[in-house]
Amino acid sequence: MLVKAPTQAELQALANKTSSEETKKASLWIDQFVDGLTGLALRERAAFSPTCNIAGLLSGYTVKE
Repeated sequence: MLVKAPTQAELQALANKTSSEETKKASLWIDQFVDGLTGLALRERAAFSPTCNIAGLLSGYTVKE
């Protein structure tokens, strides 16, 4: 599955956005975000990266006899 890359306009809008990383870390009780990301790189990952990975499904009648 391919993820559509953000447009230059989307990247610029994200660059202009401000966020309080320290407040977010404190509210989540963490010292750092995944991969040590901060600033624009952190906002890009949060806004444009997939957020769900389905590694497998199990359904239907699954009892072995």
